[in-house]
Amino acid sequence: MRLAALFLSVLLLLAGCNGSSVGNSNDGSLSGGDTDIDSSGDSCIYNSGDTDTDNSGDAGTDNSDDTEPSPLIPYQWYLSNDGSEQSKAFSQDSSPDAQWHGTNHANVLAAHRLASGSGVRVIVIDSGLQLEHEDLFTNRVLSYDAKDKDTDPEPLGDEGDHGTSVAGIIGMKKNNLGGLGVAYGVELIGKGILRRCPECTTFEVFGEAIGIKIENNTYVALEQAKVYNQSFGTEPKENVDFYADGSEILDGLYEAGVTCGRQGKGYIYVKAAGNGFKVYYDREKSEFYPCSNLASGCQNPSIDTTNVNPANIVVAATNSRGVRASYSSVGSAIWLVAQ
Repeated sequence: MRLAALFLSVLLLLAGCNGSSVGNSNDGSLSGGDTDIDSSGDSCIYNSGDTDTDNSGDAGTDNSDDTEPSPLIPYQWYLSNDGSEQSKAFSQDSSPDAQWHGTNHANVLAAHRLASGSGVRVIVIDSGLQLEHEDLFTNRVLSYDAKDKDTDPEPLGDEGDHGTSVAGIIGMKKNNLGGLGVAYGVELIGKGILRRCPECTTFEVFGEAIGIKIENNTYVALEQAKVYNQSFGTEPKENVDFYADGSEILDGLYEAGVTCGRQGKGYIYVKAAGNGFKVYYDREKSEFYPCSNLASGCQNPSIDTTNVNPANIVVAATNSRGVRASYSSVGSAIWLVAQ
């Protein structure tokens, strides 16, 4: 879901500036996994070594080419919305009528004068990542595919890839191709653990995806990245064992991430609230159902127990008029909204 990626990218801009080193959120969801991890360990180890093994490029490089602007920028209304016809074409929310269009935006192009996200790594936990995409700066060494257990989370099939789309919104390069990422200078790491191999997504795999490994009842911070984007969620009928029975394990992993990660500063976890306000998707039947309760929406973000974990910054979506997007889930688990 684009909203989490967008807000995440704003955080990346800030991280790059001070030197402290946002589809459907349910397109990817977790399933399967054992529950035999003993997460009672109360200590953590900072990984003193730098995991910047030689990869696709230097994480400190500003991956930009100022020869020509990215051609799709006029359509990216959230970067800078001047009310043009191009902006309107992609900012409509439920209706093509002019009343639905606004000129709200995140003023990202102005923020680029201060920082680009250069020198910051972000892990995209999703369905996959097209590592060879010409408009993305990716890290093959640190990426992971749960299905093949290797470092190549290439998209499955030829119908597009949710993870690559999310990664593009975060970090499309500044060049003469495609669009422009909100933090175009970042290095992207893909953790392909969603819907690739349900039985492969164990708690160990998920823990390492969010930067934490358990060794001898001790949490070890892997220090592969500082910021983690999670544009996925769960649904009432699925992942019961993973989320409910394993909630204590997941809570322990996230708590370790915000206390042990970044040499004790804590990782930054950003998570999508969901797209479940107007419709509910039943994966068993592969059908969408309209919601009868338009006051609170079809699907509350708190259904996903990780959304109520204070380690996760849960983000909902607004449209170009600066109000809640028609699809965006609502609930007490939400920290803030973003475009």
